[in-house]
Amino acid sequence: VLRVNRDSSSEDGPDEWVWNQCQSCRYWIPLSGEFFADWGACSNSNSIFDGNVRFSHDGCESYEQ
Repeated sequence: VLRVNRDSSSEDGPDEWVWNQCQSCRYWIPLSGEFFADWGACSNSNSIFDGNVRFSHDGCESYEQ
């Protein structure tokens, strides 16, 4: 099941979406191998995506730097 919490195809999103992406969240665990650059797991128990593999440029309301 793919869960998407924000529409990144629209330029109407809040400015923090540009910076608050999964890959820079303190709870981001990057995958290894060929998926290292773009995919990782969320380990934030406060996020609806906890335990899910996510695209590095996505994000959520539970982002923490």
